[in-house]
Amino acid sequence: MRLISLVLFLTSLASVAAAGVPGCEALTAQATERHGLPKGLLTAIARTESGRAQDGRSRAWPWTSNIRGRGHYYDSKTHALQHLEAVVARGERSFDVGCMQLNYRWHGSRFDTLAKMIDPAQNVDYAARYLRELRDETGDWDTATRYYHSRDPARGQAYLGRVRRVLARLDPSGTLQPAPERAMVQTATSAEEPSDQRFRSGDPLIRLASQSHYWQHPGLPEGTLPRLPRDPVIRAGRIKR
Repeated sequence: MRLISLVLFLTSLASVAAAGVPGCEALTAQATERHGLPKGLLTAIARTESGRAQDGRSRAWPWTSNIRGRGHYYDSKTHALQHLEAVVARGERSFDVGCMQLNYRWHGSRFDTLAKMIDPAQNVDYAARYLRELRDETGDWDTATRYYHSRDPARGQAYLGRVRRVLARLDPSGTLQPAPERAMVQTATSAEEPSDQRFRSGDPLIRLASQSHYWQHPGLPEGTLPRLPRDPVIRAGRIKR
């Protein structure tokens, strides 16, 4: 009986802790509306990048990193920063952080500190504007999604397939419609998720690079795509503009 009580107590503590975590997917919904992204796309990318099982389903998790192909989930921002600052002190630069798994080597200079880079609101807003920049460059949301992960054709296409599968679970139709500039955004987020009110109209907190792009660097590493179970063939179709 005592063991059962202890399990229930620890479960309740975990639920309370999870309730206080900034909602990555609530932030992706806000950023989708703010930057005119297709509905659901940013949420699907966030869940593909940092999805973690919570309450029986996968949700994007803010205190996440990927170091040399190995994912790490932390209980808090403090624990995440302690680990990542130690990683930086050892000289490591190529690792991904936060809801949207931004790469420190290529995007870290756009943030004043690592703490700001992993901040869910700033992490998501930067990723939304970066994805929008890729769409403006390529004229195509599918290509922008591939490039968000890699400009290598094979790895980029595999990544697009993963995002589409997550998107299909968000919306059974598997389709996207352009987000109206001032319309309410509907995504698979719970109503109780906290929303971040720091982002209104005005200048972005973090400015995107205006001159060089990370993919132009001659030493860009190939990286690895996490190994996935074999999936059915992806349905034909593209992410609509």
